[in-house]
Amino acid sequence: MKKNYYPVFTFVLNISLFILFYISYIDFVHPLFSYLGFGLSINNSKLLLSFFIFLLLSFFLTRKIFISSFVIYYYHYFLLLPALILFGVTDLSFEYLLLYLIPYIIISIFFYFATKNITPLLFHFPSKFPHVFLLILVVISFFLLLRMFLLNFDHINLNLDKIYELRGEVGANINTGVWGYLNNWLPKVFIPIIFIYFYFKFPSKKFFLLACLLLTYILIFSLTTHKSYVFFFLFQVLVFLLFRYKSLVVIPLLIFSLISISILSFLFLDDIYLSSLTIRRAFFVPAYLSSLYLDFFSNFDHVYWSNSFLSPFIDYPYSNIYTKLLSDFYWDKSTGTNNGFISVGFMHASWFGVLAYTIIFIFMIHFLDRISFFSVDRSFVVLFLSIIPLQILLSSADLLTALSTHGLFFSLISIPIVLQFLFGSSRSYD
Repeated sequence: MKKNYYPVFTFVLNISLFILFYISYIDFVHPLFSYLGFGLSINNSKLLLSFFIFLLLSFFLTRKIFISSFVIYYYHYFLLLPALILFGVTDLSFEYLLLYLIPYIIISIFFYFATKNITPLLFHFPSKFPHVFLLILVVISFFLLLRMFLLNFDHINLNLDKIYELRGEVGANINTGVWGYLNNWLPKVFIPIIFIYFYFKFPSKKFFLLACLLLTYILIFSLTTHKSYVFFFLFQVLVFLLFRYKSLVVIPLLIFSLISISILSFLFLDDIYLSSLTIRRAFFVPAYLSSLYLDFFSNFDHVYWSNSFLSPFIDYPYSNIYTKLLSDFYWDKSTGTNNGFISVGFMHASWFGVLAYTIIFIFMIHFLDRISFFSVDRSFVVLFLSIIPLQILLSSADLLTALSTHGLFFSLISIPIVLQFLFGSSRSYD
C-alpha cells in the first residue's frame, strides 16, 4: 500500500470497525443474549466520546512491528474497542472507561519511548543445552499426547454440542495433579516450540507444517473438549500474516473480515454459533465481565492475593473461588467468569492492583522486545511462541495464573533457549 494512502485507509477502516462493532452489539449481541446481562441503555454523549477516543488513539498506533506494538494493537482492537462500545450503549461509568484507558495509555507511552532506544538482550547457554532441551520437550509432548489418547480414547469427541457434557469426566481422567499443568502447557508452549523447529528446518514445507499443526490442535480438542485449542491456530496464522505482509494493519483488517463473515452467516444462514463465538465471546464477553468485576469489587472486599501467594497472611474473604463468585452473584448459577489481568488486578487491590499488574506486564513485554530485536526472524519466533500465553493473560486469566497454569513463565524462559538453538548466540542483524 502506498504510504500516501495509508493514513486515509486506516482512518476509514477504524471508522468502519467502530460502526460494525456498534451494529453487532445492537442487532446481534443484545437481542440474543440480553438474558446473560448484555443490556441496552444508549447514552449518545458517551457513545460519541467513545468514538472520538477510539479514533484519537488509533492515530498514535505505530507501524513498526515490535512485540510491544503487536500487544498494543491487540489491546486497542480486541479489548479497548468492545469496551468503548459497551461504555456508550450500556451507559457504564467513567470509572469503567478509566479501567481500560489508564493501562492502555501507560503501556503506549512507555513503549513509545522504549522502542526508540532498545538495548538488545542476548543469552548464552552451553552449546548442547538447547539441543537437549528440545529433545526433552519432544519426548514429553509425545508422552502427553499418548497419555491423553489412552486415557480418553473412549471419549474422543468432535461434536461441539457435547463438549460441556463431557468436559468434567475428561478433565478428571487426564488433569490430576501436575498433569493438569503439563496438559495446559502442551498446546500453548510445547507444540509451538516443536513447530518452530520444523518450520526453520524445512522452510519449503510451511503449508504442510501448518496443516499438521492444525490437525494436532484438532486432536487435542477431541481429547480434552477444550475448543479454544483449535482457535490458538488462528492467532498463530495471524503471526504469519503479520510478517508476510510486514504490516500491523493486518490485525484490524482480519477483525473486520471476521465480524463481517459472522454477521453474514447469522443473517443468511441463520447460524448463531459462529457469531456467538466471535462477536460475543471473543470481543464483548471480556468487556462485559470487566464491568462486573468493577461493580462487584467496588462494593465488596478485595481479595489482595489471599487466594494465592498471600494466603498464609490474609484470609480469603469469600466462600467460593473468584471465578465462580461473580456468576453466583449476578446470574445465580456456577459458571466460570475468567477475565484478563486488568479486571483481576482490580479485584485484588483496586487501582493499585491494576497499576502493579500493568507494570509487571510492561517488564515482560519489554523483555520480549529486547530478545527479539536482532532480526525479523527472531521477532517472528518470539511472537509466535508467546502469542497464546499473552492472549490468555490479556483476555482471560489472572497474571499469576497465566504465568503458572497457562505456561507464560515457561514460555518466557524457553524462548531465549529456542532462539539460540535456531540462530546461535552471535549478534547478527538483518
